[in-house]
Amino acid sequence: MNYIPNSIEARDIARESVGVAIDPQRRSTMRAAVEAVRKNEPSRIVVAVPVAPQSTCTEFERIADDVVCAQTPEPFSAVGLWYREFSQTADDEVRELLRQHRERPREVRGSV
Repeated sequence: MNYIPNSIEARDIARESVGVAIDPQRRSTMRAAVEAVRKNEPSRIVVAVPVAPQSTCTEFERIADDVVCAQTPEPFSAVGLWYREFSQTADDEVRELLRQHRERPREVRGSV
């Protein structure tokens, strides 16, 4: 379930993912998401990755306007090693958070 605003033209768009650090399929999904969003002419696309190998961050620099990699440890072995708490988030929890976000007034949500 993705929430996409009616128009993203001339807006800054940010896309974050933890899984792209080690999962080639998620990197492919991120590339596809960036390409799809680019067709709608946003002012800027930012890919954010909390922790990943430098090679992953470099890969996204070729397709995004900006890439934010909070940590690029070497050697890189597992995403979960860099978090105090790395439990899975249930789909129902994600849906509820998205629902709450959509119901908040725009001036409270911000413009990203």
